Amino acid sequence: MGKIEVGVGFSENPDVEEAVREASIKLRVKFSSTKIDLCLVFFSFSQGEVKKLFSNIKLVLNPSLTVGCSLPLLIAEKKVFSKGLILVAFSNTRVIGNFSPLKKNILEDTEKFIWRLVRRVKGERRFFLCLANISGFSPIFLRGLERGLGRSFPLLGLFSHKEYSLPSFLLYNEDILREEGIVGLLFLDDLEAFFEINSGFTPLGKEAFVDSFSKDTIYKIDNRPAIYFYKNYFGERLENSREYFQRVSRRYPLGFKTEGFPNYIVSSPIKLNSDGSFKLFKEVPSSRVRLTIPIRDKLISCVEETVKKAKFKSFKVAIFFEGFNRFRFLKFFYPSQLEALKNLLGDTPLVGGVAFYHLGLLSSSDLNLGHFIGENSFSLLILGDK
Repeated sequence: MGKIEVGVGFSENPDVEEAVREASIKLRVKFSSTKIDLCLVFFSFSQGEVKKLFSNIKLVLNPSLTVGCSLPLLIAEKKVFSKGLILVAFSNTRVIGNFSPLKKNILEDTEKFIWRLVRRVKGERRFFLCLANISGFSPIFLRGLERGLGRSFPLLGLFSHKEYSLPSFLLYNEDILREEGIVGLLFLDDLEAFFEINSGFTPLGKEAFVDSFSKDTIYKIDNRPAIYFYKNYFGERLENSREYFQRVSRRYPLGFKTEGFPNYIVSSPIKLNSDGSFKLFKEVPSSRVRLTIPIRDKLISCVEETVKKAKFKSFKVAIFFEGFNRFRFLKFFYPSQLEALKNLLGDTPLVGGVAFYHLGLLSSSDLNLGHFIGENSFSLLILGDK
């Protein structure tokens, strides 16, 4: 095969046909290949508009495979926009994909989906890209992926959860999935990729110890009901107002320290129970916990440090997915983060969007810690040449 080529185009036009046309023109400026093996699509359109999306992409670009999802906000270069389209085209890329509804047993359905992909592969596998809509206990979904791929296989993903975020549209060629489902891409042995998932939240106060927990629920911290951990900082009002507790816990999530990993795994309690325990979106990652706080400069510098880890001679494209909570904390300063990213990336196209939840591989130089779910995190995928 020839050298991998990646092209990017985007449009803020609210009309689907015009958006595809404008994005395709921009994509073709530096994309010379006539054959497109894969077109990644990120968009923000209504259900009726999405039905026209694939047919227009097929007409204008004619990719072999079209895969994508809707996002509440899109990112292109130094700008965030709420309506429009992003296209990322690949040529000379070996990739296989598939999609499937997730019907009754998420664990079993997810594992079977992965095995259907993996058994088609002959040779080395590079990494897996996952887009999904799920419901129920989300770590079960992650466990199904790991059963099929392995605990240490490179994985990057986005998903929306029916109970806690807006459902998204998943696009696989002409098929549109609105309910529970998964779209997956397995990239093969001819693509150099760097990716990482992180948060940049800063630890606050003293470390405490989780004495009692079960899966995603913390019952006691330092031998008292878990709610007291927050009451020490924010007072009695927390127990009397669940709305206030949700506001506080979103802004000051928990940071879990795991041996061998230099950063904190951040998670916000999503539900306060009557017994003073609270539920997380993922399984409790460790027993050592601190409060964390979003400090603007730290949030931004964390992204900069991540880009610097990508040791490529040249970059092809950077795909950046921002966590909704991080985006909300930065607010009017968000362009500063995109500016910092572009200063490091130079002419490399930067595209992505704001997502609710991420999947990624958590690792350090000394220890592989497996995959995890991030709801206060960003994920960054950089493709390049070494």
